[in-house]
Amino acid sequence: MYNSPPPVKLPSLVCISHDQSGACKNHLKCDSRTAHNGVDVTFYSPNKKSRNNRYLFLARISTIKGPHIAVNVANNCNVGLDLVGDDRITGEPELLRNIKDACVLAPNLRYIGHQNRNECVEWFNANKALLHPNLHYREPFGLAPVEAQLCGMPVIAWDNGAMRETIKHGETGFLVKTQAEMETLIRSDAVSTIKPEKCIEWAKQFSYENMVSRYEKLCQEAVESGGW
Repeated sequence: MYNSPPPVKLPSLVCISHDQSGACKNHLKCDSRTAHNGVDVTFYSPNKKSRNNRYLFLARISTIKGPHIAVNVANNCNVGLDLVGDDRITGEPELLRNIKDACVLAPNLRYIGHQNRNECVEWFNANKALLHPNLHYREPFGLAPVEAQLCGMPVIAWDNGAMRETIKHGETGFLVKTQAEMETLIRSDAVSTIKPEKCIEWAKQFSYENMVSRYEKLCQEAVESGGW
């Protein structure tokens, strides 16, 4: 069987968002297909408890994820913010020190740090909304915003990378282009207009089942066409 020709002639690249697919075409000068990442829609689900009035940052404590931006926004708007994320693998001790120092100085800020998946579901169900300030990072997909929405939590994120594919602007959250826009949304309590049911309904399209089905179709297409 080792002498058999390969099932496809071309590499058949698959990207996890349309934005990443476009970047692939621009930089690698080759075609690709899109299969959005999948999330466990039964694990990430609402628990129907009352939410508090605090915002949430949940991502690794890395510059590209923007925890420092979330801190600045919360302080400028005088709102509560909990910072949840792994700080053990990022290799940015100065950023971590600055974030922790800011939490000591400002009573509205709380540094939580690493949490396991079960605990993350609790945070997605407890706080008011997720701040995903990915100004410096062109998110290829971004799992946390989808996980949050599956729990009925709206998201405010930068209009960067795949965010416009995973967040429905004005219905499941908001996309911003500047920090000032994010602060305006917070000061006006814009997320109070977002219905949790809309978030859940929208985010369910990013299920494991849909991801697997898409890959199966792409494998079949690659075999039948020789690839792309």
